[in-house]
Amino acid sequence: MPVRRAKMLLHLVQRLSIAIDQDELIVGNRTLKPRMGVIAPEGAVNWVDRELDILPTRPQDPFA
Repeated sequence: MPVRRAKMLLHLVQRLSIAIDQDELIVGNRTLKPRMGVIAPEGAVNWVDRELDILPTRPQDPFA
């Protein structure tokens, strides 16, 4: 699994571009678009099960 994750990370970093906006002090991105969510099920998957279907309508930080 560690080798598989390393290969996935290499694949992503070779393809993602780095956005540097004007007057930005911290640059870089974890997703392709500013409002995309990062889901890391290896950290905690319970919230994904509970909220995946209600992300657009949930009271805290809704997004589609």
